[in-house]
Amino acid sequence: MNENTERQRFLQRFSQRFDDLNPEDENNYYERANKLMDDYEAYESATKNLLDALDGNNQMMDMIGQACTQEDFNPLTWMIENCGMDLQAAMNDPDFAAVLSKMHSKHLEEEAHRREIDEQMRHNLPLSLEAISQRAKELNIDDQTKDAIVARLWQLGEEMVKGVLPVEFFDLMVKGENYDAEVAAAYERGKSEGLNFRIDEHLREVRNVPVSVQPTQAPVATTRPKHRDKNPFVDSDWS
Repeated sequence: MNENTERQRFLQRFSQRFDDLNPEDENNYYERANKLMDDYEAYESATKNLLDALDGNNQMMDMIGQACTQEDFNPLTWMIENCGMDLQAAMNDPDFAAVLSKMHSKHLEEEAHRREIDEQMRHNLPLSLEAISQRAKELNIDDQTKDAIVARLWQLGEEMVKGVLPVEFFDLMVKGENYDAEVAAAYERGKSEGLNFRIDEHLREVRNVPVSVQPTQAPVATTRPKHRDKNPFVDSDWS
């Protein structure tokens, strides 16, 4: 038996779920593996919550069991058949009728909200993808890298809907918040380092000037005493 059979089987199943899987790229491989684990753990948690909520409620368990096996399952007819629900009596009860009306209105509002979100997505998504493509060209990013980043953004949205806030996205936000301050600080450091460099260069040039080379600065003007011939009629030391 080939010792790689199970490995090959796993990679085949794994690649069917992720079209862009690249087993030779460790980051890509483990990123997809973690995504699969995240999905499984979310499913596992949701299943546990559902079972905990149904624990002890045999009627609800029976209804879910039948819903899973019957394609045309109708919960209303199931309740009438299995719970003896009298719809006519329920509708004649003003309190219960008010509850049903309120629940129906809430359902219509949620449906309208979902349709509004769908319309916004159909309008915004092409515009967003076009803007991203334009930005990728400005940043000289190839299509493969751009598509990988877009896929990751979409995955981030799905994770955030489920309450998962990725740490890597937090890191990017922190870097973005500090970007302007870091650029300003780097600019100031550059100015300071440039000034110090010019001063050092000037001092090196001054120190390396040969002694025989005359300075370019004019010497300070000095007054020299004028020569005077001695007068025999005035100067007593004349002889």
